[in-house]
Amino acid sequence: MLQVVYPNNHILDVGWYGDVNGYIIYLIRDNSWQVPIAKYSAKDENILTVQLLKAIEKIECDSSINKAYYGELWKTEYHT
Repeated sequence: MLQVVYPNNHILDVGWYGDVNGYIIYLIRDNSWQVPIAKYSAKDENILTVQLLKAIEKIECDSSINKAYYGELWKTEYHT
């Protein structure tokens, strides 16, 4: 549905997932889709707007910090 590429190999991805009957926002770094930085979920457009604003703030902050990536050292943050 929407994918935005940020500096330093960060991606914000938004999609509708029928199996969960809702929207999911993934924050990805260095194409590591198997371990996203964060995952936000929303069941309707109002919640999606709030979650999207939170996700944008986080990814803009993370993408502005130029740290080396050492593999899957973190766990995905989940926001519902």
